[in-house]
Amino acid sequence: MVLTNLHWGLHAWAIYAAAGLVLAYFSFRKGTPYLPGAPIRHTFRGWWVGPIAEVADFIGVLAVAIGVAGSLGMGVFQVQTGLHEIAGVSIDSPTVSVFILLGIFIAYMASASTGLEKGIRILSLFNIALAVLLILFVLVVGPTGFLLETFTGSIGDYVSSLPRLSLRLFTYRDLDQWENNWTLAYFIFWIAWAPFVGVFIARISRGRTIREFVLGVLLIPTLFSMLWFAVFGGTGIHFELHGTGQLSELVQEDVTVALFSLFEGLPLARLLSGAAVLLLITFLVTSADSATFVLGMLTSRGDMNPGPSRKIAWGIFIAALSAALMFTGSIHPLRAVVAAVAVPFVLILLLQLTALIREIRKEGDR
Repeated sequence: MVLTNLHWGLHAWAIYAAAGLVLAYFSFRKGTPYLPGAPIRHTFRGWWVGPIAEVADFIGVLAVAIGVAGSLGMGVFQVQTGLHEIAGVSIDSPTVSVFILLGIFIAYMASASTGLEKGIRILSLFNIALAVLLILFVLVVGPTGFLLETFTGSIGDYVSSLPRLSLRLFTYRDLDQWENNWTLAYFIFWIAWAPFVGVFIARISRGRTIREFVLGVLLIPTLFSMLWFAVFGGTGIHFELHGTGQLSELVQEDVTVALFSLFEGLPLARLLSGAAVLLLITFLVTSADSATFVLGMLTSRGDMNPGPSRKIAWGIFIAALSAALMFTGSIHPLRAVVAAVAVPFVLILLLQLTALIREIRKEGDR
């Protein structure tokens, strides 16, 4: 539970908060467009500023397209597994995978055509409501006392271990490969998604103070993530300790079946599986819908309302890239591509944060 919270907790949301805060501040206070290179252009001077800012914009586009396409491709397999558990569809059929991807493509393009205030907003609110209902149901019908203890204990263990875990690199133990394949791989994915999530968070944060922004982006999602993993992860651990103990074996064989196997030990298992599949689909649709909006904005010099044709073109590109990644049959090429995009963006993010600090100091001196 501590390592799960490390991978999905403050580190992840701090990356998103940093990326979003920079763009929100420069857009609302300085009037710059929502482009990764805009804070660099505004603050710094020198021959290197223009080329670095252009590279930042280009890397931002790549990071959004590749990060979302990879998640969409992996999500299709999870949806297919859920449909197999519910309706008996083939779990290995490429044809079924293509039809699922096609259905999601049609849904997110239809949502994208309605605009930010309608399609994305409505789907996001539905997604949140369904997630809350699902987590409350499992909390109530599952081992409630054990889950509440897991949530409370995992917070304490996480907070007390955070400084050590944040700096641990297994220098004296032969576990560096595990660190690379898990902790660093997660952080690379968060960085790759930072241009996408940062732009989107900044876009909807007008009127917030910096303190409100940080609390809203950093603490609330972190606590909800920890509750989510405490309820579902805690239920799985309870079954391992006091039940049949087969979940860990299923995870080793195929990680996509673990969630639906977990539901089999709870009341209304089929209904829960259906809700989980619907939740996953709406998440994928909102992510891809948001990505088409952000990519349209990034490739139109920060236009707040990119044209429909541009969003449609990016929607087709994301679907095609997802299909290509799906048929590689392995996550390793995706990880390599994401790392190639994310590592350079670390330097861009550091420049952005430096620009933010300099501009805030200037305002404080006035």
